[in-house]
Amino acid sequence: MSTGRKCTVCARTETPLWRAGPHGPKTLCNACGVRWKKGKLSGYPPPAESIRVTKKIDKKQNRKPVNGLSEELARKLMKQRFEVLLRAATLLDLVTAETSQSAV
Repeated sequence: MSTGRKCTVCARTETPLWRAGPHGPKTLCNACGVRWKKGKLSGYPPPAESIRVTKKIDKKQNRKPVNGLSEELARKLMKQRFEVLLRAATLLDLVTAETSQSAV
């Protein structure tokens, strides 16, 4: 089952599966590839650690609030609701003032 390959870490030539490593595809034996992917291979930086973190951040940023609205849309709606309530309160004050003046 020798393919002429050699693991760049342990120099193994036979493995059930060749894995991608820091030096490219199919450069690590199965055992070293698994350790490298988990970040447990000393002397080599873990693979695309920043990609994993970025994916998590992206997922959080793309998440929508419970009500299903984006943050920007929710802010606009809150502003609109506030303006409507403010107008309603102003109208209520006017009606109350007119009613109290007509009662006098």
